Amino acid sequence: MPFDVRELVSELESITRSQAVGHGLDFEVRFKDLPEPCLMGDKLRLTQVYLNLLNNAVKYTDAGGNIRLKVWEEYLPAGGVMLACVVADTGIGMSPEFQKTMYDSFTRVADSRIDNIQGTGLGLAIVKRMVDLMDGTIDCASTEGSGTTFTVRIPLTAVPVSASVQEEHKEKRQELRSDLTGVNVLIAEDNDVNWEIIPEMLDGYGIRCERAENGRVCVDKLTATYDLVLMDIQMPVLGGRFR
Repeated sequence: MPFDVRELVSELESITRSQAVGHGLDFEVRFKDLPEPCLMGDKLRLTQVYLNLLNNAVKYTDAGGNIRLKVWEEYLPAGGVMLACVVADTGIGMSPEFQKTMYDSFTRVADSRIDNIQGTGLGLAIVKRMVDLMDGTIDCASTEGSGTTFTVRIPLTAVPVSASVQEEHKEKRQELRSDLTGVNVLIAEDNDVNWEIIPEMLDGYGIRCERAENGRVCVDKLTATYDLVLMDIQMPVLGGRFR
């Protein structure tokens, strides 16, 4: 579906900045060249990729460090636009040995400094899978003790958007917001990155949402009144198929 690149970056900045400030980190966002404001692609999947990388940067960078997000577009010779994104940090970095297997499932850096940091070792594996599904590339440059830089490139298609179409889209969003404002939703979500995305997106429509970390917590919360409950079939402790 068509999406606004600047809107996407603004959402990433809003979510990440609060995390960075909470960890005592400096967060910088740069727009280089964005000649095509509207692109055709999977905005949700892109958001998951970028937030996963940004979330890792926050988790594995000590207070006083820096995180940088840079986004730009490049025209492709055969047509289309390459959306490029760099997520760089001054964190703990990764060894050459770990980088050989970092996209494998359940792989984490062996470092005593991160023993208290929650993680499954699935983040980069998921990122790599989603980038591959979008026919993109992901490159990494990392040095232990100095930091890590990920560069993601995704080929997309530019969508010509006139001022009248943009205004019409804005009006429809406002109408939808008025219809959904005040709706109360309970969401069973065990993935921290997904939970960073969901409230940010729903808040734009005036929807209030509450999290349940697993299926059992979700069921226990049903003593309250919700307009909608969203729950995966496969969830920790208790899935969506229960009796």
